[in-house]
Amino acid sequence: MTDKRGLASRSKRAFLWYYSGAVARIGISFGANVVLARLLGPVPFGQMAFVLILLGIGNLFANLGVPAAIVQKETLNETEIRFAFTVQMLVGCGITCLIWFSAPLIADLFGQSSLVLLFRIISPLFVLQIFGTTSSALLQRAHDARTLQIVYIVSYIAGYLVIGVPMALYGQGVWSLVAAQLVQVGLNSMLVYARVRHSLVPKIARDSSGLLSFGMKVLAANLCSWGILNLDNAFVGRFAGAFQLGLYSRAFALAQTPAESVSTSLQQVLLPSASQIRNDRKKFANVHAALFGLILLVLGPIFAALASVPDVVIRSLYGAKWIGAVPIFQPLALAIPMYAAMAITGPLLTARGRPGLELKCQLLSFALAIPVYYFAVHRSVLTLSWAVLGIYIVRCLVLTMAVLVESGGSWAGLASVSWPAASLSAVAAGVALFSRQISSSLGIVPQAFVIAASVASTMLFAFVFLPRTLLQPTANRVPQVVQLLPKRLRFVPDVTVKSN
Repeated sequence: MTDKRGLASRSKRAFLWYYSGAVARIGISFGANVVLARLLGPVPFGQMAFVLILLGIGNLFANLGVPAAIVQKETLNETEIRFAFTVQMLVGCGITCLIWFSAPLIADLFGQSSLVLLFRIISPLFVLQIFGTTSSALLQRAHDARTLQIVYIVSYIAGYLVIGVPMALYGQGVWSLVAAQLVQVGLNSMLVYARVRHSLVPKIARDSSGLLSFGMKVLAANLCSWGILNLDNAFVGRFAGAFQLGLYSRAFALAQTPAESVSTSLQQVLLPSASQIRNDRKKFANVHAALFGLILLVLGPIFAALASVPDVVIRSLYGAKWIGAVPIFQPLALAIPMYAAMAITGPLLTARGRPGLELKCQLLSFALAIPVYYFAVHRSVLTLSWAVLGIYIVRCLVLTMAVLVESGGSWAGLASVSWPAASLSAVAAGVALFSRQISSSLGIVPQAFVIAASVASTMLFAFVFLPRTLLQPTANRVPQVVQLLPKRLRFVPDVTVKSN
């Protein structure tokens, strides 16, 4: 009982730190990206989007899925830590060299021969990233969310606000984004290693501990996930050019960044916590249902409101030069709650020791996405954005089904925790549309403030005066999950925990 209480206490503290860090990260990254978008315009962001595609797949190969194996493994010794670090660094160095020498081929593949120098300058980032990966995994394993969040925020401020924004002001274009990325990643790795100093002495041995075999399954699943997340960007860049990719990538980032911060924070605490209850299927099913309902309840109304007024959102934040992103933003905003609800399935399946099952689901989604995205982008970028929404819905359903099979949960159980989110989302969308109508005579920025204030007031009213209606279905599953909300937005449940 003491161990369970200790685990719950550590998990709660970790999540609260991840939660607080996510809020801070959303605010800082949102402000930095709005400033940079207004200073730079779509083309530099389109060029950087090509780089991010390359970085995404390269980082997956570089870490080999080993960080998840480190977090999930029941026991871990110094030899295994040295082995994990050595293998990752060797692969990271190899990828850096590969990209440096193959930069012309990669640029031709994207149809962007001018990006050769950009790819070469960014290539050392793989080594910088991997240097801190083992320390980050050890911090995550120890539930030290405080250090992870502080380090990320400090490094982000140094990279984007101290370096990136001043360079953009001096007209450095895409190089301001490149410099910001290099500084942020390098500083993050140095700070986490300073906190958790493991041996840097190389260790090559047979993988008797299973770190690599487990990690390779995670890697394969992550590659499929990466493909679905970035295939649309690759198609837009290849067939529509840097300008359209800039519009598309910024529209997606505007929607995805806050949800990704929340879901990433949840993933980091969910994997080590769920690994401790992986053999208790009833508790496992209840945790999944409770988190599923809470994620949709928090994010669903926000993105329903944003999708209702895409013109106000884009014009007030990014300015008139980004007007082409308005129709693209709407379906992408609707896709984000599905993305967030899907994001919890990976850590849960990994915690159950079933990354292979996640891989099968991701492969199925990826195989479907390739032809759908290809034909959609040849019609228009807008058509592609709606296709993305469809694929995200399918992907969420497939992965959720896998978790239900593993845990013994049911769709009826998920429906019972989801109806408050659906109801509040419909109300929030209606409030946003009504607020836009009554404030149409104002300027675009005052109009945005009116809409935001109206939606926020509506949601606050609902949580303060209707807490049991909104939160009881979730509390029925895992009462402690309600405690993840701010104190003023929750109630003390008096329930009997149900199974399915």
